[in-house]
Amino acid sequence: MLTEESRLRVEVQDGAARVPGRRAAAETATSGRGLFLVEALADDWGVQLRADGKTTWFELSAA
Repeated sequence: MLTEESRLRVEVQDGAARVPGRRAAAETATSGRGLFLVEALADDWGVQLRADGKTTWFELSAA
């Protein structure tokens, strides 16, 4: 969806209550870099805890 500030907002919901955090990924690892990539590319990101899990979101400038 586009926000009032003309940003593209992407949200992902899951049933886990654990808040995501950066992991140290080995150079040859095939996983563990997702949050690193989000932090590097997104203008903003966050987590909203819900009764049934959480929503993790990030925003990209539409301009």
